[in-house]
Amino acid sequence: MLNDHRQLSRRRFLRNFAFASAVIAAGPGSWVIRPDWANAAEGPIRIGIATDLTGALGFAGNTDANVARMVVNEINETGGLLGRPIELLIEDTASNESVAVGNVRKLIQRDKVDLVLGGIASSMRNAIKDIIISRGTRFALPGSNYVWPQTINAYARKVIESSGGEVVFEEYYPLDQIDFSSTVSRITSNKVDVVFNSVIPPGVGSFFKQLYEAGFSRNGGQLGCVYYDENTLEMNQAHEIEGLASSLDYYRAFAVEDPVSAKIQSTYEKQFPGKFRFSAGSAATGTYRGLKLWEAAVKEAGTIDRDAVAAALDHAKLAQGPGGPAEMVPGRRHCRMNMYVGVARAGQYEIVARSAGLVDPKEC
Repeated sequence: MLNDHRQLSRRRFLRNFAFASAVIAAGPGSWVIRPDWANAAEGPIRIGIATDLTGALGFAGNTDANVARMVVNEINETGGLLGRPIELLIEDTASNESVAVGNVRKLIQRDKVDLVLGGIASSMRNAIKDIIISRGTRFALPGSNYVWPQTINAYARKVIESSGGEVVFEEYYPLDQIDFSSTVSRITSNKVDVVFNSVIPPGVGSFFKQLYEAGFSRNGGQLGCVYYDENTLEMNQAHEIEGLASSLDYYRAFAVEDPVSAKIQSTYEKQFPGKFRFSAGSAATGTYRGLKLWEAAVKEAGTIDRDAVAAALDHAKLAQGPGGPAEMVPGRRHCRMNMYVGVARAGQYEIVARSAGLVDPKEC
């Protein structure tokens, strides 16, 4: 199945491994075989193999998987395809149609493969066919009952529907609700592919736990929550939110490559060690920018007079800060900044995509 995921995930594939040592277990019955070279410009082409590694037809499925490894190895050794290496992902269909559907959904929705090949028995091929050819992703939009979730879901609905997706339901709950059993049941019974969450604490931890226990992620479901940062990761066991996607202006992982962010992070942690982490979803980065932009405006105005500072603040800029530079949008009272997409992996965020430059606050 073709898709345009290549640009979003390119940073994950700049590491080189020997082919023989690159077979990585990605969960029960899941294997990733990475190439021993990379095209830094575009990243690898991803092929998904869905076959019976276990179950009654395991003898045939393991042969199929071995053939896929052999062919992909040959292609990579001769320069790859279109100048790009191939990364092979293998999922066990376990001679069980219900297992197969969940694992093929993982290949398509989580791993964003460019091709799915598999299905030994005709019943297996029929079971996974609809998942492979269907392009309409099913979304649920659960949120807490106040302004922000309703605002962001209105924007999310436009993006989803304009991209050919379907919003199965949009629902709001009291801020103190912690029992989401009926919501989880509705998600699973309606075969929702993606939960775009705007439920906030204290309920969100319980919601994610109940969703995990119902098998949502195990069956290929994806979880998105744009405010989830390093502080909120602590609310759940790492396996309960593995693969959760978030979109923020800063992640701790960015400090590894940016000296300015690293210095800010380090200074905060030395002065305030403990559980309250410097993060974006908790508005720490916004507080930092707000104070620094106000500082710049006061210096330009030469006074702390409210009107004079407001006039200078309208075009204030910050050359360096957490996540990179930022600047006010004249007349908007909002800030342009870099944006990143992070995915939770083993209790930490991995940055998998980033904006090409400062992003306008179009939805504000």
